[in-house]
Amino acid sequence: MLIYMDIDGTLTDKQRRWAEPNHDTINKVKQMIADGYNVVVWSGSGHYARRFCKKYGIKPFLCIGKPDLVVDNQAEIRNSRRMPILTPKQFLEKDFPKR
Repeated sequence: MLIYMDIDGTLTDKQRRWAEPNHDTINKVKQMIADGYNVVVWSGSGHYARRFCKKYGIKPFLCIGKPDLVVDNQAEIRNSRRMPILTPKQFLEKDFPKR
């Protein structure tokens, strides 16, 4: 099982950086990692996610920043303006600006 854990408001008590840690949740995540689960810790910044994990002794499978776009065949699962989820068809039809 692959589990994605947000930090702010999930591993902490408030939705802001370096809020008070939620030790119950952090300890459960650490136990799940010890039990063999793959945990990805994410936040707005991958650098912050790595620093947070180091500070609280979490050894995740991966630390990443939140994606700007997700492509999934079940896009209706979760969709928001902040992190849109597109179906593969929508992805193919979307024009992306050149970078």
